[in-house]
Amino acid sequence: LNIAKSLGQDKNYDEAVARLGTTIELAGEYGNQSVADEAKALIPQLLMLKGTDLLNSKDFAGAAAAYKQILDADPANGVAALRLGMALASSGDANGAIQAFTTAAANGQKASADKQLANLYVRIANSALKAKKYTEAVDAAVKSAEYAESSNAYLIAGNAAQRAGNNDDSIKYFEKYLELAPNAKNAGTIAYTVG
Repeated sequence: LNIAKSLGQDKNYDEAVARLGTTIELAGEYGNQSVADEAKALIPQLLMLKGTDLLNSKDFAGAAAAYKQILDADPANGVAALRLGMALASSGDANGAIQAFTTAAANGQKASADKQLANLYVRIANSALKAKKYTEAVDAAVKSAEYAESSNAYLIAGNAAQRAGNNDDSIKYFEKYLELAPNAKNAGTIAYTVG
């Protein structure tokens, strides 16, 4: 157990987790339940530290693998699900990120997960707008606003609806944009467009 802790402090997470597995086996053989329980509790903590280090160093695939390990053992770990979503979103796996954020929201991380989902859907909407997929852009922007209202989501929805020739929806989204960002640099232009 002490060797595993030392390895963890040295950020040698994989070997530390392996040593903790050995510790649990040996503690079972010698009937030392408190050591086994401590070792079991340390495994997800070390995996979380590993995932965080990998996420911070932009190794998104490695971070996702670490967080998935935690979730395999504890599917209700909202923090691991939230961070898994962040890793997947950063690696371009939008569908996986949405699923992870939804799991996080259902397990005590609703506010943070909703914020991440709103940001992810704005990025999806912006990409769809640039690709001239106007219906997809509107849908993603509206979905973003369902999680957290933002002027940016409504601006994208308004632009996409306008380019798709749906003036009624465009007006509705632009008005909502102006309501949320009345002092934006482009507020006059948007108001003129609505007029």
